[in-house]
Amino acid sequence: TGSMELLQELHMDYNCLSNLKSMPMLAGLQVLSLKANSLVGWRENVAQVRRSCPSLRHLDLRLNPWQNRKDTLRLWVVGTMPNLLSFDSTVVDESERESGAAMMNNQQVLASQHSGGYAVLPHVCTMDAKAPQSLDMGSTAATLVQHKIYTNGHLANASIDMKKVTALCLEKQSIARLTHFSHLVNLKWLTLSGNCLVRLEGLQKCTKLEELIIDDNCLEQLDGVGSLVNLQRLSVSNNFIASLNGTDIDKLRKLQILSVASNYLSTLSPVERVTSLVELYAGNNLLPSIRCLFLVKNLKDLKNADFLGNPFSATHYDYRQTTLFHFNKLHSLDGLVVEASEVAAAKEKYEGWLNLDYLADFVSCTPLENLTELDLPGCGIKQIDLGDDSSAFSTIRSINLQNNQLTSVKGLMVFTNLKVLCLTKNSFEHILGKPVPGVVSRLRAGSNTAAAEAQDSADRTPLFTGLEVLHLANNYLVSMAYVQLWRFPSLLALYLQGNAIQHVDRPTENSKLRELVLDGNKIRDLELRAFSGHTDLRLLHIEQNRLRVLSGFEGLNNLERLYLGGNLIKELVEVEKLVILPELKEVSLLNNPVSRQPLHRPLLILRQSQLAVIDGQPVTVEERQGVVQYFIERQHRIDTAVTSTLPTFAADNRMHAHQAHTAGGRAAQPGSSLSSGLPSIYPNSESHWLGSTNHGVAPQPANPRLQPFQTGNVGQHHLHRDNVQRGRSNRHHQGGGGGGGHH
Repeated sequence: TGSMELLQELHMDYNCLSNLKSMPMLAGLQVLSLKANSLVGWRENVAQVRRSCPSLRHLDLRLNPWQNRKDTLRLWVVGTMPNLLSFDSTVVDESERESGAAMMNNQQVLASQHSGGYAVLPHVCTMDAKAPQSLDMGSTAATLVQHKIYTNGHLANASIDMKKVTALCLEKQSIARLTHFSHLVNLKWLTLSGNCLVRLEGLQKCTKLEELIIDDNCLEQLDGVGSLVNLQRLSVSNNFIASLNGTDIDKLRKLQILSVASNYLSTLSPVERVTSLVELYAGNNLLPSIRCLFLVKNLKDLKNADFLGNPFSATHYDYRQTTLFHFNKLHSLDGLVVEASEVAAAKEKYEGWLNLDYLADFVSCTPLENLTELDLPGCGIKQIDLGDDSSAFSTIRSINLQNNQLTSVKGLMVFTNLKVLCLTKNSFEHILGKPVPGVVSRLRAGSNTAAAEAQDSADRTPLFTGLEVLHLANNYLVSMAYVQLWRFPSLLALYLQGNAIQHVDRPTENSKLRELVLDGNKIRDLELRAFSGHTDLRLLHIEQNRLRVLSGFEGLNNLERLYLGGNLIKELVEVEKLVILPELKEVSLLNNPVSRQPLHRPLLILRQSQLAVIDGQPVTVEERQGVVQYFIERQHRIDTAVTSTLPTFAADNRMHAHQAHTAGGRAAQPGSSLSSGLPSIYPNSESHWLGSTNHGVAPQPANPRLQPFQTGNVGQHHLHRDNVQRGRSNRHHQGGGGGGGHH
């Protein structure tokens, strides 16, 4: 510390210093050079130099960001540090020293009322008329004062009533602080450019202000501007403003023109809430990315804008066209007229393109690193290009891109930690874009070779190793092979309803799928062991297809729920094929021809004791007991009938007909036997015999027996008792009619 106190000369040129907050006490320092650094907050930095270097005589701050205001800064530094002999390698003369001291003492400000106002006579206007119609782009106050427009048409020698002043121009008056403005209650136009103002204060009473120009000052913030509710034009260009947050600028509901050019803004917030803006000039700031502009994209009345001179305007690959794509109602951009052809070209180039800029537009103020979900449905997205930096999207777990126009998932590979992906209602024919030419047409024609080609791929690299749920419903897929399940090794649920899939081909690799939905496709048949690779499958939907045969379910030993409604299944024998599913707890065959057969439900209950729900209706204990009892009784009646008719096989046909008539009241008709429709309920040999139509066994009346199963009221056991009684009566008559032959 002692050696630093003895230091007399310090040079720290061409470094990256942004502030001097940690500058130690250098009591003996006389020469300090800080050229070509990154010092921004000039006011704080100069104050720190003054505190740390009380003996300083020579200071050099050239080539720092604030050097676009050399005159203002020089006057401020000289006024703050009166002992300086030179500043920026230029000797400080006495006139500068006096001007600096006067500024710091606030001597050149608006005269108070007791002075009669003579000091400001050349700078004021007391007219009540509207602003002049002029092509001058400068301030209204300067225009009025320059043309000497006064109440009586000439310069008055008397004092001015401050309450009548409507225009005031105080340019380059070295004003450091605003005082005595509380009397200017009717002030409409005020210009304070080229002064040394650090804060915007003292204007709270000037509520009728319509135009305020404070360019080329030393403003660091705009505190209090929200009280000027009638302001229509505000210009604070060429100052030191780093942020507009906390300024209440969004309270300026009449503001139409805002100029914040040549400041140190890194964001335009909260300008997006100034909905009345027509012109916005924010060039030569520190806006790092074109995404910063998306905050103000929704200003519907914005017609003229200037963003040139910000870092992104030089580094962005297509700054103008990208800006015009997002701001397609602009009349001029960066001082150049916007042509209709430019807007059309930008639209053609960028419409439907999801890139980082477009994504930032959607997520607004939320940083990408804080996002866990992306919800972009119905945005017309055709292409995705988010670069190669997956770390920027590492927190995103779910993406909804429903109802867009995507054809490939390639652009989504940057989302390495994705769990849920919704691509419903897009334009997918293949998971990676257009499939191999010619294969689609052969797939549509039912070619299994084409399906094998679709499955085969030289590149077997997984794309989304952590993806668990994938929605591809309502696309244009013609084969499950085009989903390429090996790309999703952790997939648990796949939704493919509403495509044009015709075949479900056996997968080449095992999967972890637990839910698969194939409703509303064009599936006609299932290949043998079509689902054998999905051994963990618990839920399978194949409703609203064209299935006639129930095969291909081999290997689904864990399947619990199967939905087959709306197909073309006709035969009960197909229903019996579901017996190979040992864990099946729920099945639906609604809107199939077979569901109109009364025995399809009892048959399922009998053959699969683990079933709990059939066609959406739970299976009760009473119903299951009734079904079992029914088939036991039916088997008993058939066995009895077989025993009583065995000796009559040698008789002629007339005897068979007579016996049938005495037993049942009419001859058996082909196919009328109830058991003939249930060949697999019994052992093979016996069911084969029962299935014949010429065995001479009289049929039983069908309708009373089927009524419990048609209505679902299987618990009506009195029907069973009636049928048993009827069966006994039939056997009695049958025995009496054939007694002679039998004995």
